Amino acid sequence: MRRRAELKEDAKQQLRGKRGTGALITLILFIIALIPSIVGYFVESEVIVGILDIVVQIYVTLLGIGCLLYYFAVRRNEDVSVGMLFSGCKYYLKGFCIVFLSGVMMFFGFILFIIPGIILSLMYSQALYIYIDEPEKGIIECLRTSRLAMKGYKGDLFVLNLSFIGWGILCALTLGLLALYVTPYCGTTLVNFYTDLMEDYREKERTL
Repeated sequence: MRRRAELKEDAKQQLRGKRGTGALITLILFIIALIPSIVGYFVESEVIVGILDIVVQIYVTLLGIGCLLYYFAVRRNEDVSVGMLFSGCKYYLKGFCIVFLSGVMMFFGFILFIIPGIILSLMYSQALYIYIDEPEKGIIECLRTSRLAMKGYKGDLFVLNLSFIGWGILCALTLGLLALYVTPYCGTTLVNFYTDLMEDYREKERTL
């Protein structure tokens, strides 16, 4: 596993020539996520807003998978396009189940206490990445592989996520405008972390 600075520097280099696409993808995702709030401002019916919110959340999950496909393409130095945001349909069913099951486990972890919830969230954080990278894997296998691969690396990911807090504050101060730059940068860095993690995990598997 490389150092945080190396993962981030690689992300900056990998995004060269692709930042515009990443910014547009991020903007579209943010606008769609805001639709329920915008509609709620003009529509008084809580039922309509509630239904719309559910529909949008389902769609945002689909678009989130599209974002991951973009980050993986950036990592692999492949051609990218805004259309990738809408290309996650074939991954959706399993992807949604992975997100849902991970969320359930994190929920019960947070019920017990904050720390168990954080540990569980880190433990299963790589499951969706594994599925996008190896779509032939089953849901449970992705969750299991994430749990095994993250042994000894949960602290690394936790600190890596913390290192973006400063960027998050700057995004808030710029009313979200800086997020058009930061979101692809953060996403690509996390894919770099995943790639190094799986290389280490597979190396350990070969030596057993």
